[in-house]
Amino acid sequence: MNNEQDPVSSRYVRWLFDVCRRRRIPEKHLLNHCPLDQATLLEKDRMISWDVVALIHANLGAWLGDDEMIEVGAEAWKHADFKPWLVNAAASPTPCSQIRSLLDPATSLIGTLPIKIHVDDSSDTHLDISMSMAEQALSMASLRLLAGQILSLPPKLGSDSPEFSFTITESGARLEMALPTVNRRATIRRTLLGFGMSPTARRQFNLLVAREKHLAGLENRHQQLAGELADTKALLEDATQQLASRQHEASNFRSMADDLKADFETLIAGLPEAVICTDEQNRVTDYNTATLYVFGHPDELLRGASLETLIPDAASVPMHEPTTMPGSRKPDEELQLLITRLPARGGSLWIVQDQTLMEQADRERSALQHQLQSAQKVDSLGELTGGIAHDFNNLLVAINGYAELGLETPGIDEEIEDYLVQIRDAGERATGMTRKLLTFARRQEMQTTEVDLNQLIKGIERIIERLLPASIQVRFLQSLQAPWVLADPGQLEQVIINLCVNARDAMPDGGALTISVGQREVTKPDDLHAEVAIITIEDTGTGIPPEVAQRIFEPFFTTKPKDEGTGLGLSVVFGIVKRHDGNIEVDSEPGRGTRFQITLPLITPTSSRKTGKQARSSARPIAATETILLIEDNEQVLRLCQRVLTHAGYTVLTAETGPKGLSQFKEHVSTIDLVICDVVLPGIEAPKLFDAIRDIRPSMKVLFSTGYSRDSEQTRFILENDLDMIEKPYTPDTLCERVRGLLDDNRGATD
Repeated sequence: MNNEQDPVSSRYVRWLFDVCRRRRIPEKHLLNHCPLDQATLLEKDRMISWDVVALIHANLGAWLGDDEMIEVGAEAWKHADFKPWLVNAAASPTPCSQIRSLLDPATSLIGTLPIKIHVDDSSDTHLDISMSMAEQALSMASLRLLAGQILSLPPKLGSDSPEFSFTITESGARLEMALPTVNRRATIRRTLLGFGMSPTARRQFNLLVAREKHLAGLENRHQQLAGELADTKALLEDATQQLASRQHEASNFRSMADDLKADFETLIAGLPEAVICTDEQNRVTDYNTATLYVFGHPDELLRGASLETLIPDAASVPMHEPTTMPGSRKPDEELQLLITRLPARGGSLWIVQDQTLMEQADRERSALQHQLQSAQKVDSLGELTGGIAHDFNNLLVAINGYAELGLETPGIDEEIEDYLVQIRDAGERATGMTRKLLTFARRQEMQTTEVDLNQLIKGIERIIERLLPASIQVRFLQSLQAPWVLADPGQLEQVIINLCVNARDAMPDGGALTISVGQREVTKPDDLHAEVAIITIEDTGTGIPPEVAQRIFEPFFTTKPKDEGTGLGLSVVFGIVKRHDGNIEVDSEPGRGTRFQITLPLITPTSSRKTGKQARSSARPIAATETILLIEDNEQVLRLCQRVLTHAGYTVLTAETGPKGLSQFKEHVSTIDLVICDVVLPGIEAPKLFDAIRDIRPSMKVLFSTGYSRDSEQTRFILENDLDMIEKPYTPDTLCERVRGLLDDNRGATD
């Protein structure tokens, strides 16, 4: 061994960096504490000292495991610097001598390593190799790298892999190798050649050598086939895995296909068109539910039947071209069909549309559209009517109120009193008219009261007579006993007038109309007896067919020509009667007239209703002491209410707008006992004004006044918050009654 070690070529270091790249180790890891950078280490023809190489070995060993370092050493023989040593060693006769020659200090391998090696090769099959470090710079990683080089020599030299044990201590390493076989051929050849053979023996020996070569070739072929078999097995395993994966994908595709098929069948089953599958002979193989409805055939007779039984000229229908042709529906109903024929597997797919149904649907859709437009016209008219009724109610407050005040004037002239009575009565009738307008506009809640049907009919006789032409004779028949019911008189009047208008339209050439009132006892479903009031409207008109009578109360159903009826009149009549817990029946035959009969629950009236008119008494207190803030934008209503309340003894503060009213309230907040406020005011919305008043004084009572109906948009917040409201037109007595009641309730709550 040299005391001064020869430097190592940079090609060897380049191999170590290649090892890092193949094993995905950061190259910079090899350079830890290294005095040279990578570029310098890899310079061509550079020789690198062993202390640097040993440091690189140590850095590599710190990253890899012990066994991996041995594996890396085994790869060293692929490097160009080691191949010459391998060639020299192969010339030795036995494996032991081959390895011994590589470890001899006189050879190039061991001569460049800074280690001491002792080899015991006394046996042809065993080598006992001891290694120790000659310098501290050589690391344990270098010893493992060298061990890997030594252990990989037998296969490289043509021998089998050895059995080995490898032990490293602080001072060195011990490697014991057991070689399975020795190169007997080379040994025998050398021995025979040494003694000198006869020609015959030489031929026999050559035959033996050839035979051994043949056996070696067979063994190599066997090893090659074994390798190919292993590769084939790996390919087969890979193919098996791919097949399993493909089978799984195919199963998923089949599941998706089944789902799509189910969705498609559901879609086909729900189509309104008939969908029919036929074979090449046009026999029906499948169909959807609509097919049974379109053609009227039972299910058991359709499958397997010839398509010509449904579509006589089916054979003439071309592919892909929609064709119109006649068909039939059982029993003997002619159809007009739109047929589309498409190619399908093993036959054809037929899509059949019943144009008769489509035309009927178009007519019904057009009728519904017309009815919707009519309903929208009615709604628009209702909006207009509601607004007119609101303004008219403000006028009626002043008309009726001043008439009442005039009648209370002491010492009034009788003639003037009669004038005022007529004004008051006309105002009351006008009040009823506004209620009818609001009812027509669908903006009036049902306000029930005790109603004498005799008097109700009598009150609208002149209206009905004006609605009828001179060619129609009308008779009014009253009940001997006054039939009293609990009802909204305005809505009942609307019912009777609607039925009379329908009777007029049913008698274009004249006739007779009879309106009668009565009462009788009926048996209810629970076998109890009850008294009912009856209103009958009977005409001698054209009558109603049975199929029309069954639908006569349906919304938007009408038999009148276009633009002459909305189909809403009788449905409204039906709804009003039902809201009164009553019933309505129709009895009619074509050519024999029509009779509508309305039954309503009979009641016993209170004594005050029964005696007729009551003596008028004023509810206005004398010498009232409270202060009232009156906020009203209609000047006539404002002045009337101010006069009535002042006459009753109240102190009245007034305001024409919302902001002015709020200012008045803030100024006199400590003295005001009640606020009367119109629902619609200029300057501020009523809900905001109410919130502002309650923020200042939470306990303040507010009475809202409105000419709109209770269920209108303007009064919704009053009903939702359960606030107090008085509806216009009201009389002075009604106003004073509500004011007094609220003040007394407030005082009681305060007490």
